[in-house]
Amino acid sequence: MTSQSGQRWDGSHFTEALPLQTPLGAATVSLSVHAPGAEPIALDVLARLVARRPHDSAAALAGALAEALMGCPGALQAEAAVAVGDQTATALRTREHTLAPLPALPDAAPIVIVGGGVAGLSAALWVRRFHHQALVLDPHPPGGQLGLIHFPIPDLPGTPPTTGHVLRERFRWQFALHGGQWAQAALTGIVPHDGGYRLALGEQTLQARAVIVAAGIRRRALPVPSLARFVGRGLLETASQGTGGLAGRPVVVVGGGDAALENALKLARAGAQVRVIHRREAFTARQAFVEQVRAHPAISLGLGQEVVDVRGGERLEEVVLDSGERLEAAGLLVRIGWVPNTEGLPAAWRDARGYLQCAVDLSVAPGVFAAGDVRGPVALSVASAAGDGTVAARGAVAWVS
Repeated sequence: MTSQSGQRWDGSHFTEALPLQTPLGAATVSLSVHAPGAEPIALDVLARLVARRPHDSAAALAGALAEALMGCPGALQAEAAVAVGDQTATALRTREHTLAPLPALPDAAPIVIVGGGVAGLSAALWVRRFHHQALVLDPHPPGGQLGLIHFPIPDLPGTPPTTGHVLRERFRWQFALHGGQWAQAALTGIVPHDGGYRLALGEQTLQARAVIVAAGIRRRALPVPSLARFVGRGLLETASQGTGGLAGRPVVVVGGGDAALENALKLARAGAQVRVIHRREAFTARQAFVEQVRAHPAISLGLGQEVVDVRGGERLEEVVLDSGERLEAAGLLVRIGWVPNTEGLPAAWRDARGYLQCAVDLSVAPGVFAAGDVRGPVALSVASAAGDGTVAARGAVAWVS
């Protein structure tokens, strides 16, 4: 809506552009404040009060205006742009986000999003943009696997290369900024109920009219029980973990795809002595990686072999193969594929690999939509997950409307 003063207000964003007389001279000012659920704010009155004070530059005036806007009830972000004479300046102020789970799980929610990764958070933001509210369910703080990406992501449009950790914090901030709701819970089952779905969350249940499943995937683990002992003590999450302290030491990489060979090359280039173990007689990785691995003097190959045990004291010391061979190992990196997080979902919704089956509009069943890696997309990427979230949100909002 638009107020009599020309201010625009959509229930959470307030914007206004107006001329002001200031000690610096005649100025044009554009103001914006994000305050979800707040009553309309008289931005013009506030701006005139601030503009009367002496400021030595357009930048100082813009900063003072942004600070004043942050004093508005419920303000989470404020921006002020000032043009006076030949000076222009913009100031942005943001309140730190507090992303805490809901203290108690509600009995019902119109739209429930299972998973707080990129696809889930994207869906939540778009549901909000369509003037609805979604509840995100995730046993862990939102962000998904972004925190595991230690190298800069170079191909996200409009974003300079940045690590997954930094991108995760931006997603969390944006989610909190838009009033996102998150409950710390894990889905264990779902059944049709009362025109919607009843979600089992351990000992609790939650009724939803529409559900977006964005539960993501996890790395396939080796079926070796003793491996759990060495998490953080030789079992590597990424090759980046091994580039510092494993130079000159033996490291075993398990897998035959792109991820396994790429990480083997990273470790070898950092000085580690790498042994690649693959259960098949031929690699499934792209030929360029295969050629580089075969040519690298610090990499040896163990094809047609499998890991059956790992041993050590305080840290990992050796890897045991099915042939009985025991390999000295200061580090172990496993890259044997992915598993979708769909165990609590009906078998009829899943394909033979466990991924969700969905239509072009990402619908899985009436009122249920899939988003992100959980549906087995051709490309696993931040961009594709975010796009899926948008499509699924549109479908869910249309369904509840």
